[in-house]
Amino acid sequence: MTPREAKTPNGPLHRIGRAPEPLAWAEWRYVGEGRFDPTKRPASLRVLYVAEQRLACFVETLAKWRPRLDLLARLGALPTGDVRDERLRDAAGMIPNTWHLDRRMATLRLLAGQRWLDLREHQTRETLRLRLARRLRSLGYADLELGDAMGRDRRLTKSIAQFAVTEGFQGIAYKSRFDHAFDCWALFEGAEFRQLADEPIAPDDPDLIEAARRLGLRLEP
Repeated sequence: MTPREAKTPNGPLHRIGRAPEPLAWAEWRYVGEGRFDPTKRPASLRVLYVAEQRLACFVETLAKWRPRLDLLARLGALPTGDVRDERLRDAAGMIPNTWHLDRRMATLRLLAGQRWLDLREHQTRETLRLRLARRLRSLGYADLELGDAMGRDRRLTKSIAQFAVTEGFQGIAYKSRFDHAFDCWALFEGAEFRQLADEPIAPDDPDLIEAARRLGLRLEP
């Protein structure tokens, strides 16, 4: 059994990155922190995370501003009434009004002739189940399902990335864990692409506002 390869997108991909170079590869001190950063990286390998949908970039980036579950649980246990409602409003996640100033939205296009592991496909996950059986068992998994491959266990996702590198893929196509309508891509360093645009992010950007709405966040005045 062989994994499925994703077709190179015809359309552009997007990324929110730090100004002044949103498509710059991560600084070495951050390498290894990403979801699909390989476990045993070659010395020159870093990962760039992009998405097919512009809105997905905002959702993925802003999710960290949501209030913690322990805070929400404590507030939810309070008696109903004005005080509770006021505290819940105050606890809502707030996006700093300076957030957009040091970030830019980049657009790029992947060049043809490259191989992409398609983690969205059932056949790929079945191949991983077979090829990574020992690793899965060592991590405590009794099986490999869609939810596992899309989950938050970085030990597993990094192992999948290492498999992709070893098999000669230039990156991974996968679904966002926040919304399966979003298609995300992890590009391994060495993947070839062409930058199309690089723009500042406006505080009234429609996708920024929509992402905040979906995540229950507020924009700081």
